[in-house]
Amino acid sequence: GVALLVVGAGMDLGFPINKKNWSSSYVVFMSGWALVILGACYYVIDVLGWRRWCVPFLVLGTNAIVAFFASGILARLMGMFKFASGDKVLNVKEWTYSFFTATFSGPKNASMAWALCYVGLWVILLIPLYWKRIFVKI
Repeated sequence: GVALLVVGAGMDLGFPINKKNWSSSYVVFMSGWALVILGACYYVIDVLGWRRWCVPFLVLGTNAIVAFFASGILARLMGMFKFASGDKVLNVKEWTYSFFTATFSGPKNASMAWALCYVGLWVILLIPLYWKRIFVKI
């Protein structure tokens, strides 16, 4: 992983890291980060035995297709239902996001908080499936 980070950073000198175009330097650099993080997770979870913090990832991973499919449907539904809020007409997604923009400083922080809460919602909704050992597979 570290070797790929070094190679990707070296490639950046001649061929810039560009996420939008998926440049080869971007792919090599991000592959390095993925391997470094995978190695860190292996060390922390399997070698040191610290497993409690990764339960939300386990819950999402065991029913990933349910989370993907249902979260897409809910996101579309949140965009469809509209109501009046003061002098504006907002859909549910815009209304909940406006709460986050009022609470957190800046749109980047608000967007991150909204996304984390949305993922957290799906972790909570999938916990009963995990407890009952119901795993949807294709």
